[in-house]
Amino acid sequence: MLPAGSQDAVDSFYHLHGEDSAALPCQGLACFAARAQAPAAWRAAQRLDRGLYCHGQCHQPPGATPVRPHIASLLPHSVLLDNVLA
Repeated sequence: MLPAGSQDAVDSFYHLHGEDSAALPCQGLACFAARAQAPAAWRAAQRLDRGLYCHGQCHQPPGATPVRPHIASLLPHSVLLDNVLA
C-alpha cells in the first residue's frame, strides 16, 4: 500500500504504462530544435496532455535500451562533465 498522497506521484511517473511509447512524439529540446525536419511529429507532440522526452535518443523510443549512452569530451580536461565522464 502506498503512503497517502503518493498515488499522484506514481501516476505521473508511470503515465506511459500500457501505451506504445515508440509511437508517441517527443517534446524535448532536441526534437524542438529539429521540428522543421518533422513538423507533423512536433504538432502531435504539442497536443500531448503529459510530457514525453526521448533524452537525445530521437532515433529510438523512450527507454529503448538499458545501455548507458556514449558520453565523451573532446577537451583535455572537462570541468562540468567530469563526474559524468568517469
